Amino acid sequence: MKNILNFAVVGVGGIGQGHVSGVIKAPNANLVAVCDPKGEEIWEYRKKYFPKELIPDVPLFTDYEEMLQSVELDAVVLSTPDVMHLPMAVRAFELGIDVLCEKPLTLTREEALEMMNAAKQYGRRFFVGQICRFSPAFQKAKELLDSGIIGDVFCVESQYVHGCHEDLPAENWRKNPPRHATSCGGCHAIDLVRYMIGDPEEVFAYGNRLCRTDWEVEDCSETLMKFSGGAIGRVMTSLGNIYKYSMKTLIFGTKGTIEANNVEDTVLVYTRDENKVISESEYKVDINSHNALEEIQDMCEAILFGKKVCHEGIEGVKTVCVCAAAIASIASGKPEKPDYPVIEE
Repeated sequence: MKNILNFAVVGVGGIGQGHVSGVIKAPNANLVAVCDPKGEEIWEYRKKYFPKELIPDVPLFTDYEEMLQSVELDAVVLSTPDVMHLPMAVRAFELGIDVLCEKPLTLTREEALEMMNAAKQYGRRFFVGQICRFSPAFQKAKELLDSGIIGDVFCVESQYVHGCHEDLPAENWRKNPPRHATSCGGCHAIDLVRYMIGDPEEVFAYGNRLCRTDWEVEDCSETLMKFSGGAIGRVMTSLGNIYKYSMKTLIFGTKGTIEANNVEDTVLVYTRDENKVISESEYKVDINSHNALEEIQDMCEAILFGKKVCHEGIEGVKTVCVCAAAIASIASGKPEKPDYPVIEE
């Protein structure tokens, strides 16, 4: 039985660098090609900043179609701008290739559904770069939550604070078209809330651009989510702030609270004894905010061995639906219901 998948990584600048390293290190993955329109320019950048063992000796293509036709592939990782995700994914599915697609998955709900339906049409596997689900801190938080240590959840608060709009070059993918904070960065925190407690049934959001006044859409948003069991969620997103990158997340339960951040090495749990004295417990974790290795390996094990994983494509599609509802709410000033796809058994 086959136990190794041949991978290509498309787009090796930025987050794609982590995917290259993840494929190289994953036990059931074999990197056979990379593709980037910048060609040797981007490869020279990698050689300057990465250890020699993470600079693979594989063909470097500048044309996606040429790569697909030239190399025997089982899977591709799409680390390209989101406007390219749909056509690239569909082409891979047509050729019998499975896909891991980075986030933002697509610009619209309709495009996300088209990608999911194309995977189904061609009988391929589709995964999404829900990288926060692989952060050791958030994995520990989820484990603690599922253990029942904090009782029933009544509120989850998360944030995506990343001052990444400052001095962006004109050709940066975020600028054409300008990305809403909610879908561009907030998608990570919104997906994290979904990962912890499920799918919201209603969304209400506000947005502004008081910080990045040169932006055309909101670069700051507050998204409130209502869940069927009565719990509520809140996600604050800012892409133009003056602050360190942070995804601090608080999970409030009837018996305690969990605090986690993917850039910190400690997950905190607050509980109270029979005398109402609050105690704090610490759980040490590795810091790995972009754990591409486990993300790639889980994908391999899902394809090869039928492992149930947390980043199937439907999860990305649902997060796009929530983000779309939040953006619609900012425009309408009213609560909106996410329009989730109907999944046939």
